[in-house]
Amino acid sequence: MSTTDDDEAESGPRVPIWLLIAACVLCAVGGAFVALALATANLANWGAWVRDFAKSPGAAASAALIAAVIAYRGLSSQVAVARRTLRHQQRAAQSSSWWEMFEWASGRAVPAEPGNIPLPDVVTISTLQRLAEDATTDVQRTACGGLIDMLTARMSTSTSTQQETEIPAAVAPAAAPAEETLTALASYVASSKGTRAASNVAEAYVYERSLTMALASASDASIRVFRNPVPDMGADAVIEVDGRRVLLVIKFPLHLENVRRSAFRQTISRLRSALGRGDPILLVSPIADALSSDFEQAFRTKAVQWRDESDTPALLDALRELAAQGTPPSATQGPSSD
Repeated sequence: MSTTDDDEAESGPRVPIWLLIAACVLCAVGGAFVALALATANLANWGAWVRDFAKSPGAAASAALIAAVIAYRGLSSQVAVARRTLRHQQRAAQSSSWWEMFEWASGRAVPAEPGNIPLPDVVTISTLQRLAEDATTDVQRTACGGLIDMLTARMSTSTSTQQETEIPAAVAPAAAPAEETLTALASYVASSKGTRAASNVAEAYVYERSLTMALASASDASIRVFRNPVPDMGADAVIEVDGRRVLLVIKFPLHLENVRRSAFRQTISRLRSALGRGDPILLVSPIADALSSDFEQAFRTKAVQWRDESDTPALLDALRELAAQGTPPSATQGPSSD
């Protein structure tokens, strides 16, 4: 239960049913005695009537009713205080347990001692997802998102420092742990979307890796995808289509609802200036119409929207269209040479 729900529950303590029934019975009995006494009252002699009523069962019932009301109020207050105290203790214990688990996960993910073996990323990410789902405050959710940012940046750095490698169409058994980590990270991104635990860094990383894997898996033998093309500054991958090269640029904006398309144009302009006329450029992003047609013609580029695997066929069509404008490399050139 969230803090808001607890506050709402405490604002109006629930009264035990048996207490309500007892109060109603006492009210009914007391009211009946009072009504009967008034019906037989001697209005001409109020003093005698009051004296007689004080000795009657009606007076006793009225006194019992008043005592029951006072006892009910006192008991209700005690019950409300006890419930608030219990909820406070439960929240404190839950918060303490939550932070202990978070410290364990963060300490194992980034060991303080150089010789300690870190926890596998897939385990850390799964643990953080559970912690984000169980979090009761925005501080806790933000802590989960921050640690996910750090883990994702570490994975991204590890990938980018590797030498150029071709992405196979089928995932080899040795690559299974990496794919499990990507699946866990994608699950975290989906479950935390729209909350303080969300990580734009992780979302962009999952998008880029999912795109390149979908492209490699859907390609035929004529299409080869190479990651980490070091000589091609600014490109995320090099794609060969029947020997013709296309530079792949992946852009995932931090805020999809407020996209600055000028940033896309600047990225393509810098890449084209660094490479000269060179190979055509394919810009892929989750938004539509990222570049104008005039800009695409001027910079030998094409922008394609890719959101999930359903957009892969359109991506492959655009890739083949661009590749037709490229020049096949000579027999002595490797896949990433100009």
